Amino acid sequence: MSSLQKIRSTGFAAAFLSGMFLASAAGAQDNAPDAAANLRYNLQDLTSHPLAGGDVVISGCVEDGVRQSNCTEKTVTLPMPELLNPIGQELHSFRRSLALATDFDGIRNVTSNLNAYIEENAENFNNDDTLARLTGVVGDLETGIQNRDVEVLDVAVQDLWQIIQQLEEDLLTEAQRQLRDAQEALEEAQDREATEEELRELRENLEEALENYLEEQAEQAENGEMSEEEKAALEEMQELMEEMQKLMEELGLSEEQKAQMAQQMAQQAQQGQQGQQGQQGEQNEQSYQEMLEQMKQQMQQMQQM
Repeated sequence: MSSLQKIRSTGFAAAFLSGMFLASAAGAQDNAPDAAANLRYNLQDLTSHPLAGGDVVISGCVEDGVRQSNCTEKTVTLPMPELLNPIGQELHSFRRSLALATDFDGIRNVTSNLNAYIEENAENFNNDDTLARLTGVVGDLETGIQNRDVEVLDVAVQDLWQIIQQLEEDLLTEAQRQLRDAQEALEEAQDREATEEELRELRENLEEALENYLEEQAEQAENGEMSEEEKAALEEMQELMEEMQKLMEELGLSEEQKAQMAQQMAQQAQQGQQGQQGQQGEQNEQSYQEMLEQMKQQMQQMQQM
């Protein structure tokens, strides 16, 4: 292994340490189900890791108090980040190639290809500042190669992730940003078990943001920016949202339960517009009807708790 591989492997492997430990513990748990039947393990989110979307081997060993050990090794595919911007998808591939490079010649090749890609797609960037940041990263990479500076290269890998996130941000409209921010604020309040008064305020903010989002979608439909199938999908979703809001009040759910349903309504609206657009009318009707029935059942279950 080259010195470059050793140095870079140390940094990239660090992100996996906790995941490796938990995966090993989970493997040991299989041999003693009664002793740890109620234990659950949550691995950290690795979608921002440069190797996301690729196969990795997770291995580790655990040892108990009487020095009995158990080792396990498993090949898993890291989840791919959900990126809507095709430029961001390409940058993630370049980022992964940089992370896997074993010498400066390899990094030089990736940098050259990245620079060529930027030149070919410069006009497709929605934000000039984002393009300038990306060009700056290429310059940093070239400087790092010239100076054989490993730290500069690793910083570039992290900077690319920030640029990928900004590319996703550049795609959002104001209504989409407000909806996302409202979702995050309510989720954070739920996690820290906020008061019912705060939950009610944040839930109402989310419902208002969702209404603005659907209104924006409706304006796009009026301006001819949607197909007939997409318009039908939007109308079905608006009807679903209205009926769900009525049901929440009728069932007398708690603020925590209402917050959960509001979050789900927002997610369904976003998924409906992203994933259901382009389907035929009968398929849309069935899909949204299924959403409605599922959410009704969930609210009824909440009411009985």
